[in-house]
Amino acid sequence: MKSLQTFLAAAVATAAAVSFASTPDLPSCDSWSPACSSNYTNMSRPSTYPIQYVVIHKVEGSAAGAASWFQNCSAAVSAHFIFNNSSGYCYQSVYEADEAWHAGWQDTNRRGVGIEHGGYTASNDVATVCYDESAIETKSCIIYYSVTHDRSHVIGHYQVPGCSGNAAAPAVIRIQVPTGTGPIT
Repeated sequence: MKSLQTFLAAAVATAAAVSFASTPDLPSCDSWSPACSSNYTNMSRPSTYPIQYVVIHKVEGSAAGAASWFQNCSAAVSAHFIFNNSSGYCYQSVYEADEAWHAGWQDTNRRGVGIEHGGYTASNDVATVCYDESAIETKSCIIYYSVTHDRSHVIGHYQVPGCSGNAAAPAVIRIQVPTGTGPIT
């Protein structure tokens, strides 16, 4: 329990201290690794569709492997951001203005930003630095796009209608929303 409290305190402190992107896309991302153009839909969001969700995923593999897979033109999947589970290294694969194919439900894809975390759900192998880095993007979406700051809008993949996909546990999603944006329920 003590380690969880330490983890939560560190995540909140780091997220509060770090600035967030004031424009779409994440300038602090370490690598632009564009997905194959057949793995996402070119759009002009938020003018075509308002961005209303942040969808949290777990890769079930490495972040670098996911970024590479999104570049495979037969993958038919993508996400906006992928974070390395041990270092927080960020790959951006799709611009936020475009629709990434991450949720398995078209309306959620059109209205959401997809964030992948490297690693394996069963291993509980995501370091604090990964959550701190991806919390910056989550906070950016909450502020820039006015994504409602609650558990109906910052969701796990398993909460997407019609999907049973893997995602970080609900406790991790609570951690994902940084301090300074009010409590999340």
